[in-house]
Order: sequence, then C-alpha cells, then structure tokens
Amino acid sequence: MSVSPEKPDPEALDAATVRFLRRRTWLNPDLRLLLWEGQLSVAKDWGKSILLMRIYGRWNLRREWKLLQKLKGIQGVPDPLSRTGDAIVMTYLEGTPLSNRLAVELQSEFFPRLEQLVSDIHERGVVHLDLRQRRNILFGANSEPMILDFGAGLDLSGWGWLGWVGLSWLSFLDRMAVLKHKVKYAPDQVTPSERNRAIWAKKARYFWPPNWFHVIKTRIRRYLRNVQESPED
Repeated sequence: MSVSPEKPDPEALDAATVRFLRRRTWLNPDLRLLLWEGQLSVAKDWGKSILLMRIYGRWNLRREWKLLQKLKGIQGVPDPLSRTGDAIVMTYLEGTPLSNRLAVELQSEFFPRLEQLVSDIHERGVVHLDLRQRRNILFGANSEPMILDFGAGLDLSGWGWLGWVGLSWLSFLDRMAVLKHKVKYAPDQVTPSERNRAIWAKKARYFWPPNWFHVIKTRIRRYLRNVQESPED
C-alpha cells in the first residue's frame, strides 16, 4: 500500500490503519498506526478536521515534512515516508514514554545519549522547541533515546547570521528542556553547574516567548479536555 506524495488519498490511509494511537481534537490531528508498505508506520492526519484546522494542519505538516527530510538518517528521529494533502507518514519508533520514571532511572546511559541526539539535531540547523512535553521523548532498547513530533520545530540553517543567532538562542531552550527532565528523573546524574543552570532557567522561563506559547497551548488543551470530560446536563 502506498500514497502519492502529491495527491491526498484518505482511502489508502484508512485501509492501512491498524489502530488509532490518538483521536483528533480541536488542536491535534488523528495519529494513526499504519501497516505501510510492509512496515509499521505512523501518520499524522488532519483530513477529518474542520476546514480551518485542515488549512492550519496542511501548513504545519509541510513544515514538519521538511524538517524530517532535513534530519533523515539520524537514529532516534522518524524518517519521512510519504506525504498527502492532509497527512504525513513516517517510520514508527517503538519505545517507552519518558514519563515512565522507573525505567529512566534504571538506564544510566539514557540522558547522555539524549543530549547527544539533541546536539545532532542542532548540528543540522534544526531546533525542536517542544521537548518540554514528555510524550515527545521515548527511550528504547539499550537506553536509546528517540524524539518525536517536530511540528513546533524550525530549520534555521538557511537564515544567514540571523539563523546563527536564532539557533544559539533556541537550541539553548531545547537543552534546558532536556536538563529539566534530567533533574526530575535522574537527579544523581546532574552536576552542580547543571543544577545551577536548571534553577536559573526555572526562574527565567517566562521571559522566553516559546514558553508563553507553551503555557497558552497547555491551558487551551486543559480547558478543552475539561469540557469534553464534563458530564452533560
């Protein structure tokens, strides 16, 4: 089963779907687990969202597709497989979410490898900007880290000196997000200088515009979740 990168083919996505990893909401697309050309894959699909969100979704998917192409070959980042008008298909990475605290604590090599993976991403001029979300970080066999969901990311490699400045600033945010998780899940691995940086970053976090967006987005999601979970009158 395959999909043309140029033309939307929702029927092919439906036929290849094994199950839904997450159903769509106002702010998020369907996340499908697919059996795609003989391998397990994942699709982000905005095809059944309302028109306004489909327009936003298409724009966002084009950006994420370009980032995945830029990062292709880095172990621990999904490879892009196919793109439709309302969906992208990428390789499926099997791992355990970072929120499984015990598993992280038992694997001492995880955070050094995660820090290296983030550095590899930055070396290609890309920043993730949503590593605060624990669901975007997985760990697999042998403490291998994986990073998902580049929908908020940026490719700054072609921006000249402005891109260099932006990469220096925004890559710092990615590193601070990783350090935040390291302090929480592997405190015995944190050096005194890292702990001081984490304390400073916690105090200064609201001075960074990406964190404003994160706070707004989190509050909207919480509100919508409460509306959906509240019983009808």
